Amino acid sequence: MFFSPSLSKIITLFLGVFLLVSLVRCSSKEINNPEGVVATVNGYKITLEEWQNEKNFMTAYLPSIQGDQELANEKTDNAILEQLITIHVMLEEADRKNIQLKDAEITTAMEKATSNAPGMNMSAWLDSLHLNLEDWLARLKQNLVLQKLVEQEVNSKIQISDQEIISYYNAHKSDFITEEMRSISHIQVRSGEVAQLVMKEIQKKRPFDKLVNAFSNASDRANQGNLGLITAHSLPNNLSNAVFSISKIGGVVQVENPYGFHIFKLEEIKPASKLSWSEAKPKIISLLSLEKRKEEFLIWYKNLEKSAKIDRYPNTLKNSVDFY
Repeated sequence: MFFSPSLSKIITLFLGVFLLVSLVRCSSKEINNPEGVVATVNGYKITLEEWQNEKNFMTAYLPSIQGDQELANEKTDNAILEQLITIHVMLEEADRKNIQLKDAEITTAMEKATSNAPGMNMSAWLDSLHLNLEDWLARLKQNLVLQKLVEQEVNSKIQISDQEIISYYNAHKSDFITEEMRSISHIQVRSGEVAQLVMKEIQKKRPFDKLVNAFSNASDRANQGNLGLITAHSLPNNLSNAVFSISKIGGVVQVENPYGFHIFKLEEIKPASKLSWSEAKPKIISLLSLEKRKEEFLIWYKNLEKSAKIDRYPNTLKNSVDFY
């Protein structure tokens, strides 16, 4: 009944859908309120304690709602309740579909999650998530089950036709124009006198990489001054203007900024170009797949929800929030 931030593709892809659903839908009839229960899903009771645990975990990951703080808190509380309902509906579907996990899948997910822990030991990380190890493992496994369910029932059935790709390409051609890129080498020195000395050595045809080793104090010296391919937006304006003013391969330019004096040599020019639709195809497929996954997930989930018996008891939240 939860999401792990390190592992869940679902939270990345579908949390916005959960929140959208929760913020626009609150139509359940308030009936006899079981004590300490905020909702039921096919008879399963979602308790106030479970909701509060989820809120403790999720608060850091839910987007903030601007405006009146009391209204914001109410929307967040409802969003968490709707997420719990959504998760339970999906978990029941995973049981019906007999979604199973392999040991290797669990091990890989554990290794990935712990490697992504932000600069702290495991115990401290779990404390920051309001979890103990047992709860964390349970969350991780259930996230994997939900991922497999969505992959099997939604993602695997999505297809993108060539006609869709061509239509998108024709409507977004400006998105597939690449900027001119230049490969440059660089020497940085502290004084104008040294910069002039380097320029004289360049005029004498001394190899640029030798001059880098002899004079440069920049961090790129270890790479023989090679900055690789850059665009006009890769450097501060005065440096970028200088680099893109060089008219031919092998040309050099000197420019000053607060960090010192810079000498740039142009190694290669990759002209601006437009990708053909076939070259742009992988990116377009990725973009269209993401949109279709969101759309198809929402359709699929609404069908699941229609077949479930769900009762919500929002007054339980309203009457208990001050206590917590």
